[in-house]
Amino acid sequence: MNTRTLTLVVALLCGVFTTSPAQQTKSKVLAQTDRITLRASGKHAQQSDRTHFRFTVEDRASGTTKVIETHSLLTAIERTVVANDKAVVLGSRYSQANGAILLDLESARQQDFLLAYEPVVSPGGRYIAFKRWYPRFSDAEATSDVLMIYDTQRSNEANRVIPARRGEAEDVSYAQFAGFPVYPAANAGQTYEVWVAEEASRHSIYLPEGALAATETDGRIAFVDVIGGEHWLVEVDISGGLLKPTARKARIDLGAITERPDVAVYVKSLRRLAEGTYALSLRPELGLSTTGVKVVVRR
Repeated sequence: MNTRTLTLVVALLCGVFTTSPAQQTKSKVLAQTDRITLRASGKHAQQSDRTHFRFTVEDRASGTTKVIETHSLLTAIERTVVANDKAVVLGSRYSQANGAILLDLESARQQDFLLAYEPVVSPGGRYIAFKRWYPRFSDAEATSDVLMIYDTQRSNEANRVIPARRGEAEDVSYAQFAGFPVYPAANAGQTYEVWVAEEASRHSIYLPEGALAATETDGRIAFVDVIGGEHWLVEVDISGGLLKPTARKARIDLGAITERPDVAVYVKSLRRLAEGTYALSLRPELGLSTTGVKVVVRR
């Protein structure tokens, strides 16, 4: 085994690490493995509207310390996952958008950056799933959700469906094209473009806890999609490659337990029981007649 390989994966909630133009945020531990401690401090610069993050990588095995400095679009760090020689730093830009900074800990550099809505990371740290980013002032027809997947084991260029102008890691025109569209079918493996004229045909995607539990083992992603008021459990299979995803879905019959049209956002978690069969857990404080629903997407 390569002794330079990190052996543990740690996802550490670090609260809201928010920067301020008035002062440098004190260094805070973001994540730890059996070998690495990753710390960060930051200061927001009003003139450039960027945050200067200083990441410190402490390697206890070699006794070395490396520094990675970035000028980021993010203003807050919310969660960090370290896996092998990569760190995925999830955060937000005010309340306008989310994003992820990908750090290469071995070479001590920022590898990539992606703009996103509601990104989540697979348990082993390989995949980032998120909803396609679009500007807040976009036409309603362009706001239908697209599920995106980013593979941290690929290069920047290999994580883009179409050739994008290579700029700075956090150039918006480059960051918005990070990842592969895998759902819905109109976008899957093909295009980032969205224009859904009919409101009832637009997608609202929710990635509950457990959505990526099986992604690294068998290429499955499970999530909830609301289309025209109907709730669907969707399973996307990327085992054939990110350019050839396949999707199956089944309607979630919520009529027996609630009349609330927004219940999809309260799916707390999902768990695969067997091939194509999932258990959905709903938040108990809703006062529903049950907090669990079983859905079969295929037999």
